[in-house]
Amino acid sequence: MIEGAGLSLPCEIDTFDAGFDLLLTQLGQTYDDATWLGVGHRFVHGGEAFSAPQIITGEIEQRLQSLAPLAPLHMPQSLAGVAAVRKRWPHASQVASFDTAFHASLPARARVLALPQELLGAEVRRYGFHGLSYQSILLALTEAGVEVEGERILIAHLGAGASMCAIAGGQSVETTMGFSTLAGLPMATRCGDIDPGALLHILADTSLSPNELRRALYQDSGLKALAGLDGDMKQLLAHRLEPAAALAIEVFCYAARRSIASLAAAMGGLDRLVFTGGIGERADAIRTEICAGLEFLGVELDARANSAGQTKLSPEGARVLVEARTSNEEGVIARHVAALTGQS
Repeated sequence: MIEGAGLSLPCEIDTFDAGFDLLLTQLGQTYDDATWLGVGHRFVHGGEAFSAPQIITGEIEQRLQSLAPLAPLHMPQSLAGVAAVRKRWPHASQVASFDTAFHASLPARARVLALPQELLGAEVRRYGFHGLSYQSILLALTEAGVEVEGERILIAHLGAGASMCAIAGGQSVETTMGFSTLAGLPMATRCGDIDPGALLHILADTSLSPNELRRALYQDSGLKALAGLDGDMKQLLAHRLEPAAALAIEVFCYAARRSIASLAAAMGGLDRLVFTGGIGERADAIRTEICAGLEFLGVELDARANSAGQTKLSPEGARVLVEARTSNEEGVIARHVAALTGQS
């Protein structure tokens, strides 16, 4: 299934190239009188070089290709999208929007890795991800009249990929992901935080190559490994009476609860907690389990509002305002394209 731009295309696709070709063909037929001035792409990783959206030139595309190993689940597909658009609409400007850019404000204490300098290349540091989602939530809050610069806000982007971000003064000050999209919470197929000693032991004690270990960490770990299912939270909840699924849910919620407390400490308190992402927006049972035990921070849920999927989830008078909001990463990318191509 390909979805986007108001289109839904049920189909079977063998390769990303075939998928992009079908999508662009359908877009061209649907908007046959349109002149394609700009196309935006989400790039998970901008490395050290890119802290703002960029019009994609040949030089920038080469630099993005060099960053592909830092986010192997995402970067190759984004680059394939750039190539497909260039082939179809060669005169359209293409814009790269970076998930890492939102976290350019991280203070040094949150960026550095405690490793010997000779091991640290220019790109080896903590970055943070899901920045387009975080930016979209801040825009939505601002449009709703919230003075985001005056609040200590924690946004929990919970989906197949999951992370959290502490925002103070309107800027990212700490986040759960770091150098790669592996870090932080255990995710659908990604491991989350893990003792590096365990990885050294695995490499020394097995015949796994680094590439095989990389695949295991990105595609075969996390909730999938714990539950023996595909890691999808909807499936886990459907099987939660089974011990393995129950444990996977418990591990996820425990890690999320612990991360919320840690990020609140990084800000010196908490004023607003926003859940977003597929799990964060839709799984009321997960929100309930995550928030249970956070009363010491002032986090409370209104059970009726939570089960009804309302925006405001906390009861009147609660110290922390808890919400569920839909992120709009595509909207943020569209703003970037408009601004950089002079269409705003």
